Amino acid sequence: MNPITASNTAQIPILLGDLAFVRQGYHFRKKVTHDPLGNISVVQSPDISQFTTVIPDRLSKVNGDRIKTEYHLAPKSILVKSRGTNYSAALFDLPGVTAVAAYHFIVVTVTSADLLPEFLLWFINRRDSQDWLSARSRGSYVKAVSAKALADLPIIVPPMQQQHLIVKSGRLANQESIISSEISAKRNLLTQTILESALAGPIRTEP
Repeated sequence: MNPITASNTAQIPILLGDLAFVRQGYHFRKKVTHDPLGNISVVQSPDISQFTTVIPDRLSKVNGDRIKTEYHLAPKSILVKSRGTNYSAALFDLPGVTAVAAYHFIVVTVTSADLLPEFLLWFINRRDSQDWLSARSRGSYVKAVSAKALADLPIIVPPMQQQHLIVKSGRLANQESIISSEISAKRNLLTQTILESALAGPIRTEP
C-alpha cells in the first residue's frame, strides 16, 4: 500500500472551516471594466491557468477606493470556483499585487499553522473532494456550491513533511504535463509543415 494513503487512513478529518477563513468573493454591482488607472486588480475565471495559478497579465484593474480591505486577497489565498460543474481551486500567490476575487469565487485563507495552502489546493482539487462538493451544489439551472458547504468539507491533515512531499509531487506532475503539451504542440506543427509542403510537390523520403 502507498505510504501516503496508509498514513491518511489513520487521520481524523477536520472541517475546512476550522482550519481556514472561508468567504464569498466581492460582489461587483456591474460588469468589471478594466481601468488602466485602477488601484486594485480583480481575479475572474478567465484569469486562472490550467495549472491552478492566477495569471497576472490577464488581471483587470478597477478603482478600489470603495472596496473594504477585508476583501483584499491575502498571500496564498485559495480561490474556489463556486458555479458550474467544476469547483476547482487556484492559488493566488502574487507578492505586491493588491487584488480582490470576483463573487463567483469562494476565497479560502488558511489560518492553521498545521496546514499548507499548497496542500489544501491539491486536496480540494482531488476527485473525491470535487465529488463531495458536487453532491452539495444547489440550483435548477446553474449549479452552485456555497461558502458554508465548502467550510464543511472534511480535510485530512497529514504531518507537515508529508504535505510537502505531496505538494512537490504535484508540482512535478504539472511540470511534466507542461513539457508534454509543448512536445505535442511542436509535433503537430511539424506534421502540418510537412503536409503543407506536400502541396508544393512530392515529399522526399530519402536524404
